[in-house]
Amino acid sequence: ATCNASKASADVPFLPLFAALASWSFLKIVFEFIVRRVNPAFYEDLKTDIRQKYEVYFGTWLGMVFKTIALTSCTAALFTTPAETDIYRLARPLSTAEQWCWGCRAVIYIQEMPHYAAIPELMIHHLMSVVAVVLLLGFKLPRRQIYLIWAGLHSELINNARRLLKMHQLLTPRIKWWIHLAMGIAILLFRVSGCFLAIIWALQGGLSGLAIVVNGGCLAIYLAYMIKLTLWEFGRTSLFTLDRTSTEGVKLVIADTWKVSLCSIFLGIGLVCLQVATLLIYHAHRGEASSESDLQSIAFAMWLAVVAGLVFPHIYARLLSAVSPLRDSKADCKLSPRPGFFATGVGVLLYSPTLTGTGIHRRSLAMCFLICLPVLEMFRHLGHVVASNA
Repeated sequence: ATCNASKASADVPFLPLFAALASWSFLKIVFEFIVRRVNPAFYEDLKTDIRQKYEVYFGTWLGMVFKTIALTSCTAALFTTPAETDIYRLARPLSTAEQWCWGCRAVIYIQEMPHYAAIPELMIHHLMSVVAVVLLLGFKLPRRQIYLIWAGLHSELINNARRLLKMHQLLTPRIKWWIHLAMGIAILLFRVSGCFLAIIWALQGGLSGLAIVVNGGCLAIYLAYMIKLTLWEFGRTSLFTLDRTSTEGVKLVIADTWKVSLCSIFLGIGLVCLQVATLLIYHAHRGEASSESDLQSIAFAMWLAVVAGLVFPHIYARLLSAVSPLRDSKADCKLSPRPGFFATGVGVLLYSPTLTGTGIHRRSLAMCFLICLPVLEMFRHLGHVVASNA
């Protein structure tokens, strides 16, 4: 019983948690003393609005300190956690870096809420983060994926710096533009790409059944929110504008040089989501973990299926219109890609040489591909709706 109690206590980051809680209160007193002595007029202005100025200001400073510690400890936890032991339902003690990572993030989520009560978006973000962490612990999901996401929160430090500059009235238009650009790049590089990598790691961790649905749902919501933030930050830089004068539909103009159709962007997102959904359903159906080589083979075969499904129907329509010039080629191009994409994609999955000699069941993978095709259709229709109403 003593051994079990000591082993259970090693899984709870008591020391980092209590140290961070005590340090939070102590550092708030220190920061308040410094601001009151260095800039009394600014401190009195903060006291005029406790909820929207005073709490937000000191919460931002405290967040800068603890998020820096959390970034360092979570990065160390990410690189020191072996993939061989990060398996679904495998209980193992937390290392020192993991304890500090969990302790700091827990204190940040709990202690920042009173400070940011006047900012509903941050409150919702913190509550959803707490729910995701509880689900991860409750289902004993692999931990490396959450360490990857926490280690990529560099944009939080940039956002805190922007808030402090704004409250000190030092946020010039030029600095604001560069911060928006840095925020968009940081979110895209670390958080959006990290989300896709977290999905792959979760599949390698042997998820199955309800756990894979919960894990995939949390990552999907997080990914959608990060894409929204990325577009918003880049939109504030005016690097991306909309061209509504084109006869081919609304297009996204990048740096006043390149133009991309909104329908094409949503189609690309739909193709990526189609592949991710197929992988999730296939692993949930198999109920067992796949090796890294099998995952690479599936990913390569899926890309072949998607590329072939997109290219072959258009080539077929062009050849058909060349042979029969009396037929309406535009109508053929509109009607033929959808069934052609389905048939070509399934055919590649069933007969692709990249799946030969692997433990992958071709028919099951093809059926999962067909089941997930409505995801692509949903994004395609969404692209048309957004393009028509933009």
